[in-house]
Amino acid sequence: MEPCCVTPLVHVQCHPKCYDWRLRRGCMGLWCVIWIVLLVIAIMGWAPIFDDKDNKKALPEEQFPGGLDLWYGIQWWGRGDVLHPVVNITTGLGQGPSPFFDATKPTVIYCHGWQDGGVVSDGLERLTSHDGIHMADLWIDQGWNVGSFYWTQFADEPDVEVAEAKIWETCLEDGVCYPKQAMSWRGKDGKSHPWSGGLPISAGQIFYDSVVASLATAKPESGFKLRLVGHSLIGGMVMAAGFKLAAAADKGEIPAFLKPDRIAMLDPNWSPANEEAVFTRMYEISHFHNVTVEVTRASSFSAPARYGNQLKNLGNYTCAFSWVDPLYVDPIDIEWLTGPAGGLKHMAARTSYFLSIDRNNPNRPSGPSARTPNDVLKQVTISGQYWKQTKGMSTETVLDDEYEKLAWATSEPITGASIEEWSTGLILLNVAAWGLTAYWSFWGCYHGAVFAQALSRSTAKNAGEFSDDSTERSDEDDE
Repeated sequence: MEPCCVTPLVHVQCHPKCYDWRLRRGCMGLWCVIWIVLLVIAIMGWAPIFDDKDNKKALPEEQFPGGLDLWYGIQWWGRGDVLHPVVNITTGLGQGPSPFFDATKPTVIYCHGWQDGGVVSDGLERLTSHDGIHMADLWIDQGWNVGSFYWTQFADEPDVEVAEAKIWETCLEDGVCYPKQAMSWRGKDGKSHPWSGGLPISAGQIFYDSVVASLATAKPESGFKLRLVGHSLIGGMVMAAGFKLAAAADKGEIPAFLKPDRIAMLDPNWSPANEEAVFTRMYEISHFHNVTVEVTRASSFSAPARYGNQLKNLGNYTCAFSWVDPLYVDPIDIEWLTGPAGGLKHMAARTSYFLSIDRNNPNRPSGPSARTPNDVLKQVTISGQYWKQTKGMSTETVLDDEYEKLAWATSEPITGASIEEWSTGLILLNVAAWGLTAYWSFWGCYHGAVFAQALSRSTAKNAGEFSDDSTERSDEDDE
């Protein structure tokens, strides 16, 4: 029996007819098609990364104001992607008054998520879209203060759950609270350093302190109101700090105007260890403190993909929920095969929200947007419905976005690939695609060499036969 091609790498003994050249050629053709499909998917997963314009590195004076080794707190955005760090005259940290804060304007403060490699490699997260739009400009032009709370040096951890644990705290009966995780921080040298200078406090408490110190001069009678926006891991952060602010304001411990008017959690992520803390605060801040809460889901990096049942049960009571689908950075739309494009979908939740402040946004009166009135969002919260995007997925602009309302009770729970499934898919896809690429390259080189050798032998043989014929004809001529 002859060997029969089952895969490019595996042969078995079978009927001689199996080795028919046409069957063998079809087998190789099938695997070639599979290879091309996998390669296209892998390339499409990587390609958007190279087109991403949200990659500006922070200037030293932005990342380390005053040359401090450890800086955290609030920075205010100016037009044209300019950051103005708050610098406390005593501590040098971003907790205090600033000439770039207008006390009469509504104010939005954004907080970034996990920042593995953020200190040395990536720098401070910008408010720039995939297509290069400076999103803070849109809000500034419409009369808002736009700030970012930076805790990059604490969030720069190789393990996302270690960074997350720094947000939360454990409080004793005497009221003293301690972070759940040692508050180590990443220095300019890339090394981890321990907290020093007194009792450590959690990142959630740092956010709270930064807001209270930096917005103390606000004038609510002239138009000030506070909105907190958190992305990814910091969906939990804005809920932790926002709940502290709301509770303290309602108790009279801080000015009432420091209670957030609205909290947005964009593609939020939290681990099972903190799900109770997040859901409890979401419920209480909405019902007991009358704060509007909105949540979006855009990628497999979000916790709602894992907690669909909880959201289905609590959706009527906790938040105005919307499911956005940014296919413009991930046209394949298979979450466990998206590759790096999955990360861009995760970031697109932030883009979708900040661009939605556009005055021309068609969803501003009654759909999901940053301009939608609070009373509309609260009505959706208690309606038993949520929004799901149906059009406009292939473009970054929000002007062509359309949504439909779905009932929690009759819809399937929000689902999606987990981060673990995404990671596994990324590894398997790239191993298969690039492994087959290497195989076909070897196969082509090998068979090219064989063909060249056979051609060389054939040429030599033909040359020899020609030489023999010439000799014979010469002998005949001599005779």
